[in-house]
Amino acid sequence: MFSARVLCLGLMKFLSTFVYTAVFVNKDTLIVTTPGLGPAAIPVLKGAVMLAVAFIISGYYGKLTAKYALHQTMKGFLIFFACFFLVYGWLLFPYQDSLQLDFVKRYFAPLLGEERSYLYGVVVHWYHTLFFIVAELWGQFMIVTLFWGVANSISGLEDAKKHYAFYTAAGNFATFISGLMVGYVTRSIGDFQQETQVLMGISILLSLAMYVCLLRLDREMETVAASQKPSKKNVGGFFEAFGIVMRSKHLLAVFFVVAGFSFTMNMVELFWKDALRTLYPDPSMYRAVLGDVIGQIGLMSFLMALFVSVPMLRFFSWRTNALTPPILIGAVAMTFMLAYLGYYSDMQSWTTWQPTMMLLVSLGSIHNISAKVLKYTIFDPTKEMALIPIPYDEKVRGKAAVDVLSSRMAKSGSSWVQLIALEISGHVLSGAGFLIAPILAVTFFAWIYGVVVLDRRIREAV
Repeated sequence: MFSARVLCLGLMKFLSTFVYTAVFVNKDTLIVTTPGLGPAAIPVLKGAVMLAVAFIISGYYGKLTAKYALHQTMKGFLIFFACFFLVYGWLLFPYQDSLQLDFVKRYFAPLLGEERSYLYGVVVHWYHTLFFIVAELWGQFMIVTLFWGVANSISGLEDAKKHYAFYTAAGNFATFISGLMVGYVTRSIGDFQQETQVLMGISILLSLAMYVCLLRLDREMETVAASQKPSKKNVGGFFEAFGIVMRSKHLLAVFFVVAGFSFTMNMVELFWKDALRTLYPDPSMYRAVLGDVIGQIGLMSFLMALFVSVPMLRFFSWRTNALTPPILIGAVAMTFMLAYLGYYSDMQSWTTWQPTMMLLVSLGSIHNISAKVLKYTIFDPTKEMALIPIPYDEKVRGKAAVDVLSSRMAKSGSSWVQLIALEISGHVLSGAGFLIAPILAVTFFAWIYGVVVLDRRIREAV
């Protein structure tokens, strides 16, 4: 039987992942299907906007955790997110036509051209950009940094081996249910604005439910905070938090492993979303299909967490578990990229257009599902286990730099590679793919090497 603490953490993981799935599907749909944005706007947002936001928020987070306990910081973020979902759903989204900055388009369109509309479209449609930022921050801070930070603070290494798979399974089940919910809401309502407001309303309620769960953990977290306060030195923000990573070979190894997943995932997703938009140009249909894919990710992750990852984490070494994602994801990713490039380089060799694009979307979906299933069931637990042996100060503040900045810098770096490739190829994604595929292959090998180095560090620390 699970203790009340474990059940409470499991419920928090379920709720946080449920919300993330809903906002993730919504933010991708808004960016990809909005005229003047499209898939090419995603590298702009991740390469420039989100990197700057991550630096600012990481510095602010460092100051908050130095002044307040971790669970108190999480409560503050929950209130912020709930308020934003309310403002976006009932103020920003309904009046987006009035809020659109058309003068930006009139000024930059003659200078940059319509083919580069994705560069200035993120300013023209600033309300969608803002939602994209907040949705990304939910995934990075609420789940990766804050939830796992709380779990790590009140768990030992043996406790993690017993219960982290349960937390992961709870999150996977939430992804499955949330994906079904998004598909059902989209297909049953039929009005894009009302669908968005329903999703925002659900996100608000579940954010408040997470707040209640934190109240249940107050006493235990206060005990941890009192016995393991972060040192008062190194209280400054991003540069100090990043400095902790640079000074710790252990954290630096974790940093590069996390970057390996984020870099490769971001690279491949752009081409899959381009194919998905081509096949499903209608925003509601795009959101419904994306919700279905996310639901499949949740179901497969839940089943794998129950029947595969639990025995793997218990009976196989950390190194074996950590090497599984880069090897399997790399094989599927390169298969999709070869199919994508083959489709666009020799379209006449295929019999009809529709089955060919459907096959391409299916291969991309298989990659997306397999990559995220492995992330949720194997990659995330092994990464968290790698952080447990380090001191509390590094665990709290260094973890923020690893979780947020490593992932964000990798996504930003891959986004800049995509933008440069787009410029070289004349703003044609298929042409950019020929430049990106070799870089992708090299990155997978670098990720594998990073796991081997980190395994040595863990053996030395334990």
